[in-house]
This record gives sequence, C-alpha cells and structure tokens, in this order.
Amino acid sequence: MSYLARLFFKILFLPLFRLLYRVRRVGLSNVPSYGGVLILPNHVTYIDSFVYYLTCPRPVRFVVVDKYVKHPGFGWFLKLFRAIPINQSSPRDAINKSIEALKAGDVVCLFPEGGLTRNGMINDLKKGSELIARRAECPVVPVYADGLWGSIFSFERGKYFKKWPKKMFCPIQVAFGEPIPAGEVTTKKIFEGMLSASVEAFNARRCFEENLETTVIHALKKGRRENFSYEYAKNPRRWTRGQFLATAISIARRWINNPPDSYQRIGILLPPGPYPAVINMGLFLAGKTPVSLPFNLRPDEVEKLALEMDRHKIRTVITAKAFMPHLIDFWRGEEGRFIDIHSELTSPGRMVLSQEKFFSKFEPAWFTKWRLEINKRDKNREAIGLIESPEQEPVFLSSSDIHRNAIQILSADYIRERDTILSEFPMNSIVGQMMQIWIPVINRGRIISRSYSKRDDGQILRAVAEGQNADLVVGDMSFYNGIDRIFDLPNLRWALVFDEAADARQITDREAEIKIPLSKCWSHRGRIVTMARPEVYPAPDKIPMKERKAGTAGRFLPGVAAKLEDGELFLRFQTTASGKSANSQPAEWIPAGREKLIDDDGFLVIDPQ
Repeated sequence: MSYLARLFFKILFLPLFRLLYRVRRVGLSNVPSYGGVLILPNHVTYIDSFVYYLTCPRPVRFVVVDKYVKHPGFGWFLKLFRAIPINQSSPRDAINKSIEALKAGDVVCLFPEGGLTRNGMINDLKKGSELIARRAECPVVPVYADGLWGSIFSFERGKYFKKWPKKMFCPIQVAFGEPIPAGEVTTKKIFEGMLSASVEAFNARRCFEENLETTVIHALKKGRRENFSYEYAKNPRRWTRGQFLATAISIARRWINNPPDSYQRIGILLPPGPYPAVINMGLFLAGKTPVSLPFNLRPDEVEKLALEMDRHKIRTVITAKAFMPHLIDFWRGEEGRFIDIHSELTSPGRMVLSQEKFFSKFEPAWFTKWRLEINKRDKNREAIGLIESPEQEPVFLSSSDIHRNAIQILSADYIRERDTILSEFPMNSIVGQMMQIWIPVINRGRIISRSYSKRDDGQILRAVAEGQNADLVVGDMSFYNGIDRIFDLPNLRWALVFDEAADARQITDREAEIKIPLSKCWSHRGRIVTMARPEVYPAPDKIPMKERKAGTAGRFLPGVAAKLEDGELFLRFQTTASGKSANSQPAEWIPAGREKLIDDDGFLVIDPQ
C-alpha cells in the first residue's frame, strides 16, 4: 500500500513540479542502478527532499530531523516515504538505521551540511556521512542543485516563506557527481565532489543558451529610467540605464560601420569611471575586443608595454588627450595611434546619439539585436582583454566566460538585486570589470565613484557613499588604508577586499578603525573565484554557519570546482564537454598555485603559514 501511495504521489506531483521548476538533470548515470548508495547534496531550501526524490532515478530515503517526523501536519508524509529520523543531540541511532538501509540496498540521502545555507553557498560538512559510507561499505554520490537560491523556500532576503516570489517559474539544475568508492570517502573528497557537481549543474542553466550581448540589451532596457552610474567630479556625471545603453550603441555603430583598422583588439588606457565603462560596452556590442591597459605606469613600464602592443595585435588605444604627452614614446613609427576619449564619445554626432536615446525608450530588444547583428555572434568569441601589468601575460576572456562569472557572483547572497556599489578598482582587472560594468548591468544595480582628480579626497568619498546610499564597497587594501573617515553609514552592509597580499591582522585592524566589516575575496586569471561576507542575519534554525573566517579568502562560488593535488590548488570552471575557452585554458583543471589550500570548513587559505 505504501508503494502505491508513493507512486500515486509521484504521478500526481511530478508534472506540476517540472512545470514550476523546469528541472534539468545531469549525470544520472553516476547513480548505481542497484545496491546501497549514499547521496550527499547541498541544502538550500525546505523542499530539497522533494526535489531530490523527484529527480533521482531511484527511490530515496531521507535522513530527517526527528521533530519534523513527529510534526502533526506533515509527519505522516515523511513516514510514508520511510524517512529516517535523527536526533541531533544523539545521532547514533539514525547512523545505525542509515547503515542498515544502505546494506539492504536502499538509496539514502543525507544533507552533510547539517542545516540550510543562509547565503547560497556550501556550508562546512559534518563527519557523519564519512562514517556511514565506510561502515556501510557503499559508494557516495555527491549532488548539487543549482537555482534554488532565490526561491521563496530559501533564506534569500533574510527569511523563509514570508516573501513574494520574484518570478513564477524557478528553473533548477540537479547534477549527480561521480561516485566515490567507500574506501576513498573523506569529508574533503565529498566537498570536492560537490564543487565539481556544481560546475555541471551551473553550466546547464538556460540563460547561457543566449549570448551575453542579448542578456545585456534586455537587462539595460529594463528600468531604463533608473540611475546606472554616478561619478563625483567638478560637474557630477549621472547616467540612467537608458542613457548608458544609447551611448554604448552609438559607439558600437561607429565601430561596426567604420572600423579604423583590421585588428579586433582595441586598447583602453583610462582610469576607472563611467566613460571607460561605456567605451568597453560600445566596443563589446560592436563585436570588437576592448583590452583594458594598466593606467598608472612608470616611464620604463610604458616602454615595456609599448613593445608588447604589436604582439598582442593592438594598433589603436583610446585614452584622454591630457595623458597623451606622457605617452609620447608609446608608439614608434606608424605602427599605432591614439584616439582621444572625448572625440570618441562625440564622433557619432548629436543626431545619432539623440536617435539612440529615442530607440532606447521605444525600440523593442529584438530590433536592437537585429540592427547590431547580435544574433549572429558566437557565445565563445573573444570579448575582453585584461593586461594587469606589463610583466604579466594578458588574459583574454570569451563572452561566455564573462557571462558565467557574473551569474556565479549573483548566485549567492553577496551582491543583491539593484545594489549600489562604490568601486574605483582599475578596469584592467576582472574585479573592476565585473563590479563597474557587468554586475550592475545584469543585476539592475548602480555604480558610484569619484573622478580621477578627486581620488585623494576622503571626505568626498564619504559624501558620495552617504549621498548615493552605497550598499557595498569594493577595493584593495591600499584603497581602505586611504580612508581616513569612519564609514558608519546606515545603508552600508559590508566591504569586499580583493587583495591577495592582505593578511588577517591588516584586515582586522583596518576594519576596527573604519567601522566597515571587511571580507576578503579572491580572483584568479580573469575570474572572481571566492567571496565572503559577515554574518548579517540571525540563525533561524540555531545552526551556526561561518560566513567568513580570519586568514581566509572566502568560499568558492557556485560553478567553481577546486581540489588540492600534490600540494597544488587546481580550479575548473567549465564542464569537460565545453571545449576550450577563448583564452585557450582547457575545460579541465587549471593550476592556481602551491601557496593555497582549502581548510576543513571549505574556505580558501592563501599563503598558509
């Protein structure tokens, strides 16, 4: 009778579940077709058991906290599906029952984090799953469900259930990772397996089926009257989303119709701000490759960079006329030329710009894409270049690379929809690109900054942050060390520190002085890899979750796999079937250095002592 009831439930609810959640399943063949199997997934919502039961190719028994099994409202439902109750203060009985079920050939699902995530990331794993797998002598299958964060059943927006859903449908992707033999099961192996499964699940998202240009145009046309950027200067510059899009398209039209040379790569040598942001976007929409160059260069570095331009196939550099006298020896002979940014912004003409402003208001997105021939663009085409210093090799990223990294950052509770970000990070780094262009564009956010001439004025920085209601600050330690005023602002939640050399003592001391929670993050070879934040919500289930940890650089973002092999850290961002990205990095494992490790709580440790 119980079997018939479970079958009836599956037949009744599976069509509705697939309609609302649009589930994609990856790696079903990794679940053994017979014998005991321990499934270990990430835990995001209160309906996770329902999700895994309906997506697993075999019937599943769940280990559930006993208070839910005893609940008069839905305890009968859990008993119907043979849930294994666990008393958290005395788990031995549940461990023994799980081992018995596995030895009997059942599939048992245990949430190794021990509680729901409160930021969308994988929490530290408990040791019980390792003990169960070894004693039951059964394989372990790590599982990752992507897309559940942000639903009304997750802790997104600081509460469960009591919020309106953002959208009717919630597409999710569930990936079953490669099984781990019982004799090789460790907490570290399970964690690495869950990260690898997150790559497979994340890359199955439907949003990646369209190219980044399409995503950008649709995003900027939403809320076109909303403010996009504010730069404090002698005459403050404010752009709405519609103005930003109109200016970018007017630049794109010029470069599409009148390419100045045959090279696709165009250098940009400017300090961070709205102008280089719109130049980058205009060249990107034109199908060119904007290459951001290091701005603050010594004379010897200018010469070194100039020698590299032809090797990197850059013949044109957009900069400001005021900086050109300092770059007089940049080009030798006729091999390249400079374009002044002001002439670049005005060259399309007032009529074209006015026309694009009109189009940004009334033109449907499909027509904009048709005019710019965006539908023909390859998702894996080379999209941007970053040269962080003359000594380093440049990083060239594909449209797909940028798209995926932006969505990875937005897939957890670090940057929220419509956040206002204060950032003056250089544009020749992935942090500057993400925080000042791609994240605010896709996320309907806003970017604020000071002009280059005001960078040394800390009082103006505070006034800008307070007057524009900054939610987040992004910088390196030199930026935070230059702040000489207390940042006790009501809207400011925390600050992100992207500085590999910053140690725990520096961060703690500076945090106490400027009254901002500082959370260290890490980027590597053109991608933001780890992020952290302070604890900002009370724990509703009273289960502690470490949001940040002194001496670490945060947790790995969804869709990033990491492992340690022979003392060296390796990263993977794409599925093994994705081929190679535009910067020729293989889809398999990328070396990231020997001075890094992953601690027992899943945090990245840089330069461990």
